Order: sequence, then C-alpha cells, then structure tokens
Amino acid sequence: MREARGRLGRVQAAKAHTKYAVPRGLASGVYFVSADIRGFGVATWAASASEYKTGGGLLIAVDSVARVVSTAGTDIPRSTLSRWGLTPKTKDRGYAISRRCVKR
Repeated sequence: MREARGRLGRVQAAKAHTKYAVPRGLASGVYFVSADIRGFGVATWAASASEYKTGGGLLIAVDSVARVVSTAGTDIPRSTLSRWGLTPKTKDRGYAISRRCVKR
C-alpha cells in the first residue's frame, strides 16, 4: 500500500440533515467533515456526534480521497456504506456544504 503524503489545507464540518439509524454509532447525529488534502483533492468523512465533539466515536471515510489518505473506516466495504447512505452521491445537504466550503 502506498503511503499518502499531502498537505492539509482548509477543513470544514457541517451537521447532516438526514437522520441515520445505522450504524448505531451515527444514530445520535452525524457531521460531515471535509478537508482539502493538497496533492490529492477534497476528502470527506462522516463523524458521529461523539467523534465530532470529543474525538471519541465513529469516523468513516466516505469518498475515495478519504480512503486513500486515511485508515478511518476504510475497513467498511463501499457496498455497506451505500446501504447506509454514506457515499459521494448522498443527497444530504451537510455533505455538500462541507465540501463546498473547503473548495472556496
């Protein structure tokens, strides 16, 4: 596996507008966290409310860039993420907002 080396640029989080029931760790709320990783592009993760607020919770790489530059949640198959609604094609406005703010 190739080691990803990029420079961290702008980071933005946005609260999800969708209520996620699965996985159970996301039931209390989800934040989409996007970061500009120079040399790779924009990466987006889904963070449980506890992960976002305390650093202790569930963090899942949602898109391909996040899966390259991070190991957080990469053991979850993309097919499972799709069933959960956590893909780059999600309709949740929080996902789009977090990415749009990073691209400015």
